[in-house]
Amino acid sequence: MRYGNAYAVLNFVVVNPTLGGSLMTKGMPSLNCAWGDYSGSLKLNSGRSQWGVTGDFKLTNKIGSYR
Repeated sequence: MRYGNAYAVLNFVVVNPTLGGSLMTKGMPSLNCAWGDYSGSLKLNSGRSQWGVTGDFKLTNKIGSYR
């Protein structure tokens, strides 16, 4: 066996991408009143740097709260 008397071998291959990114959007509207929660995120990889921008928006129009 290549690793002597080892019972198990875990081989992790980790690669840091030099170019790429991710995009995430989320929308949670209400169907019966003017309420909603919306967000979006963009992350870009360039070399060893990562740049990101995130935005959130919450719509609450004339909603009373009761206790």
